[in-house]
Amino acid sequence: MCFNRLTNTILIVIWSILLLSQAAGQEIESSAASTSASFMQGFHLFQQNDCQGALPLFKEAIAKDGSNAMAWLYAGFCSKKAGHIEEAIEDYKQAIRLNPNLSAGYNNLGAAYASLGRNQEAREAYETAIRIDPANADAHNNLGAEYGKLGRIQDEIDAYRQAISLRPDSAEAHSNLGLAYGHMDKYEDGVREIQTALSIKPDYSIAWANLGWVNGKLGRYQEEIDACAQAVKLKPDFTGALVNMGNARARLNDLKGAIEDYKRAIAVDPKHAIAFNNLGVAYGRLGDKKREIELYRKALHIEPSFAEAYCNMALSYARTGHYQDARNAAMEAVRTKPELPEAHYALGISSFLLGDRDSTFEEYETLKGLDQGMAEELFGVTTRQYVIKVSEPRDWP
Repeated sequence: MCFNRLTNTILIVIWSILLLSQAAGQEIESSAASTSASFMQGFHLFQQNDCQGALPLFKEAIAKDGSNAMAWLYAGFCSKKAGHIEEAIEDYKQAIRLNPNLSAGYNNLGAAYASLGRNQEAREAYETAIRIDPANADAHNNLGAEYGKLGRIQDEIDAYRQAISLRPDSAEAHSNLGLAYGHMDKYEDGVREIQTALSIKPDYSIAWANLGWVNGKLGRYQEEIDACAQAVKLKPDFTGALVNMGNARARLNDLKGAIEDYKRAIAVDPKHAIAFNNLGVAYGRLGDKKREIELYRKALHIEPSFAEAYCNMALSYARTGHYQDARNAAMEAVRTKPELPEAHYALGISSFLLGDRDSTFEEYETLKGLDQGMAEELFGVTTRQYVIKVSEPRDWP
């Protein structure tokens, strides 16, 4: 999307879903230890999605027989669902020690690592799961998500396709594949895959939110709003969908509606830095500069390394004639995220407005190596070829 660089940053949220693997039925049946009364009672509750009730029974089975690999595996599954990630990791490791060929154990260990940002360990665990069982669709899906974090989009797509070939009815893999296509600007392909996910699982809130994101990239903002609204209907505390719905309303100039969506997200999660940032953008567009700055400060209090919020603060100060404050904020943006082109642009503009041509030229030279188009825009502004103005907000995937 073409836009003037002296504009506010609206951040969006997207989702790839990781899958935990259940062990195959034959694995359970093959272990005599797994048939203990405690384990079977826990497994019965587990099948009813009652992990809270199942976990103490799996722990009881472990206390009676510590060699029960399946009890350790399912205890890890339930511990992770309860948010006890480190405990889940230890449970999965013990399951693997007892049964080194337990592909599901390695896959679930990888998902636990990924939730803690331990991505290299996650990839290694998924790769081991696949070596043990090349037909583990969940591990292929999860490995795809890890490739996506590395920017290896074609490898990501190949992994999701492999997961789908093994399990065509995997709504998660179809939704993830749709996102990956979106990252390659193949938005129509993305829509198709996510719609396939929803045909398999109509109540899949994440897929509805992702469908909204892809429609937004296509400029179909009302469709984005409708899809995000469906996600929120299914999951009322879905803050990411609320934020993205607000972004779509903002692009349709429904700023009051956007503000309400951002406020709803903040009511659910008072530490949602992106929601505070985007709320600041909306108030800024309404001309309430004081509230705009206050909201960027709140976002930065929550996330001190939020470079985009510093950029927005710098540009807001620049528009209101507070040039030194603008440069201070831009310098913080550069310090926290030196690879962010918008940070150098903001620093270049604020330096220019302060009459510091040498610093402006330095930022121009830096920008040429980061974003040639943005460097040319900075050059245009500083040579007064066109007037600095506010334009459409930019997405940050």
